[in-house]
Amino acid sequence: MLNKCNKFGQDLAQVSQQAFPYCNGTINHVCSITKVQTHLPEKTEPNQYTTPLTTGGPDSNIQGPHVYHCLKLLTSNQVNNSSMIIPLRFAESAFPSKHNHVKVIMDNGSCYRMGLRWSKKNKAGLYFTRGWKLFAKYNGFKSGTVLQFSVFSNDETTMHVKILKM
Repeated sequence: MLNKCNKFGQDLAQVSQQAFPYCNGTINHVCSITKVQTHLPEKTEPNQYTTPLTTGGPDSNIQGPHVYHCLKLLTSNQVNNSSMIIPLRFAESAFPSKHNHVKVIMDNGSCYRMGLRWSKKNKAGLYFTRGWKLFAKYNGFKSGTVLQFSVFSNDETTMHVKILKM
């Protein structure tokens, strides 16, 4: 099992370095917060819209809308079960209102509705429940698939999912 975990950790570290070059991969997930560069009208005065794109952790001084990201390396257990866990740090940041469902939009435009269940016993995180197994099946997820979950701070009812590695 250790070799399998090490291999998964290496795969995730490689993908996370491509997606987030400023952070290190872990065995099963990477979380970050990124400020969003919004589409703004044309400048009317010099330097009116020159706020740079910044990144940082949960303690950084990020103003305006931002995106919570989480990379998840799927195991065969997570692909075949009817639920999948999302890390607590990401879940609490991205879903402060603790809704019981989320609209999931894939990078190809397909849209799904998925149930959410908050772990009460061990505070492990947030589980995707109703709809996860079908979502995984329809998208052809398998062990070793790496997904990027993104939630905009101004819309915690929608999660964007991108397949980084199949």
